Amino acid sequence: NGRGDCLSAIFLAHHLSGKSLESSLSLSVSAVHDLIQMAGDEARDLPLVAGQKYVLQPSQIFMPQLFNHRYISSRKFFKRLTKSIANRIYFGC
Repeated sequence: NGRGDCLSAIFLAHHLSGKSLESSLSLSVSAVHDLIQMAGDEARDLPLVAGQKYVLQPSQIFMPQLFNHRYISSRKFFKRLTKSIANRIYFGC
């Protein structure tokens, strides 16, 4: 229902504006969280127009954390992310 596409778009916008990968990820996850909360349980789509203020300024910031003590370098993470986005665009998934 557009959650992944929305997350990717917000992440890319923040990253292209010069923010670090960590900051871009934090802001995009936080914004999508706000949009999901705003949409409610019964909604099929995210309220992008009504919630555009959260895209620019999320109400709560979630900070990235490492899981299982695994570290992925920023370059490797970005490479995986761009490959994933490219595959979604190419294959239309």
